[in-house]
Amino acid sequence: MLAFNKPNGGIRPIAIGTTFRRLVSKLICQIIKSESGRIVCPQQLGFGTQMGCEKIIHTVRSLIHSSLDSENILLKLDFKNAFNTIERDIMLKSFQEKFPDLYPFVWQSYRYPTNLFYDSKLILSQTGCQQGDPLGPLLFSLCIQPLVQQLNSQLNLFYLDDGTLGADPKVVLSDLQEIIKYGSEIGLELNPSKCELFFCSGIDQSILTSFQTVAPGIKIVSKSNLSILGSPIFLDYVEELASKKLDNLQALFRNLEQLHPQMAYFIIKNCLLIPKFTYFLRTTPLFLFPTFLEKAYILLKDTLQSILNIPLDNHNLVQATLPIKLGGLGIRTLTDICLPAFISSAYGAFDFIKLLFPVYSDAVNLCHVSEAILLWSGKTNNSTPPTDPGIQKEWDEVISKQTLTSLSSSLKSDKDIARLKALQAKESGSWLHALPSSFVGTLMESKSFQIAIALRLGCKICHVHQCICGETVDSFGHHPLNCAKSRGRFSRHSAINNIISRSFASCNIPTLLEPSGISRMDGRRPDGMTLIPWSHGKSLIWDFTCIDTLASSHLQSSLKCEGSTAESATQSKKRKYNNLTSNYIFVAFAVETFGPWCKDAKDLVFQLGRRLLSTSGDPRCVNFLRQRIGIAVQQGNATSILGSFPSSNSLEEIFHL
Repeated sequence: MLAFNKPNGGIRPIAIGTTFRRLVSKLICQIIKSESGRIVCPQQLGFGTQMGCEKIIHTVRSLIHSSLDSENILLKLDFKNAFNTIERDIMLKSFQEKFPDLYPFVWQSYRYPTNLFYDSKLILSQTGCQQGDPLGPLLFSLCIQPLVQQLNSQLNLFYLDDGTLGADPKVVLSDLQEIIKYGSEIGLELNPSKCELFFCSGIDQSILTSFQTVAPGIKIVSKSNLSILGSPIFLDYVEELASKKLDNLQALFRNLEQLHPQMAYFIIKNCLLIPKFTYFLRTTPLFLFPTFLEKAYILLKDTLQSILNIPLDNHNLVQATLPIKLGGLGIRTLTDICLPAFISSAYGAFDFIKLLFPVYSDAVNLCHVSEAILLWSGKTNNSTPPTDPGIQKEWDEVISKQTLTSLSSSLKSDKDIARLKALQAKESGSWLHALPSSFVGTLMESKSFQIAIALRLGCKICHVHQCICGETVDSFGHHPLNCAKSRGRFSRHSAINNIISRSFASCNIPTLLEPSGISRMDGRRPDGMTLIPWSHGKSLIWDFTCIDTLASSHLQSSLKCEGSTAESATQSKKRKYNNLTSNYIFVAFAVETFGPWCKDAKDLVFQLGRRLLSTSGDPRCVNFLRQRIGIAVQQGNATSILGSFPSSNSLEEIFHL
């Protein structure tokens, strides 16, 4: 065990443990998770219970708001170094009684004192469950279960060592005395200075005195600073806590400007903003604070413009905040998620709340839920609520599709409409899911990534200039994508054929690029061929092509259906190679500049993915293949645009990015 200093003094011992011990502990947790959850519920929600924190918060908030005219009080409990002080003999006995078959392993883990290293000192740890042990939360919960079951408060909920009691003051005081008494028997000591007392209808001095006698130093909290498990109970405290979180986020955003733009984008999407706020959004009615949400929206806009170095108008930003599968960047805003998160969390907690307090007959009766549903209905044109209201994604999808509909109807250019339609193809956003890494070839050059994002969002990329072919390139940079003198088409063609060839090689199928002796009627060769049979005793030959989605000759087709331009290119390829189909399996691998693939390309990648899975055992291999191809397409687009500029000592003279 290693000891680390706590921010406010003291030390926190952390058990590293051997890999095998931790693995066995995790397996035991999985085996007994459901059973242990039934043992400690409904009072304890820290182990074996989904949404434990959220259930406690929604329960406390709803009950407190319905009790504001009563004499009830709320007591938050805190113990001194709880996990490290419980008596091990009691802890082991509690586990043995419930799970005798698994007891030998736990006994072996805790039969001897643990060496605790602090600086150069060695301390013997002889009490408590080890922090870092996957079984620690269960061991602690089982140890305090007899105490928790003895308490008489109407509200009696524990999340590990965080307890919350609520009832008539006399009942709560009696429970507090019992906690102090029983706690001393098992090694737990109350920490009065961190305990908090809330009076539903105003402070009663005599009641306060009686509590201070039992727990000297206990704190009084009000509506303006009452929180449970990090979530504010009253609206008075919401904006203060939310602003602190946003300030921390802003500091992190500033650091992102020092990173590669693709890395910064990946971190924002997967690690910051929504990931940082998810718990807060699910447990707090943040949708009631539009000013704060607007502030967060502006921060996101400024950050994206900084790291991507592209101008974002309202249309661009709305699209950017859509899910990737709907043509966006997958960077959701707090405004987008606050309603789906809160509503689904409340519905997920409802059955538990109803079990404890049958007075709640409908989830809509829970605190702030009716307001949330009303706002959600307004944003979705009174859409029907999802069939499973406890799933956040289902509430969110309705909002996202409504946003996409509104965005589509506001687009005036045929090119913008076709662009947005093409981006909704499954393969169009695969490159945005890739983990940016130079080691596996998924890290794009900085300007290439910025150009790819600008193309996807329909942003202005460059000043109007003359292409090397003599044609005019507008500010959106579309012409080079279909230019006969484009420099990007050759690098893209080579890159994707190499990716396909290496995929075959990973399946132990050798290939040959541009095989001689195999030609179509005009004498030109296909791009590649397998040197052993692929299927039905025939070798496979493929030919790759990338078609501009927005080219004048393809625009009407692209407007009708995403991927139609790629399908047209496929049929053209098949006609050209018709003379080879009797002896070979021919696949036209056609993709569009804005992402869609033809059906034959999808089928080939799917088949390659199945064979890669049998070879590598990695179920993600087909997704990795899609990502690599998607990145190669976007790299080619960027190279084409960059190659359209006249010779210049400084690209910055004419280029926005």
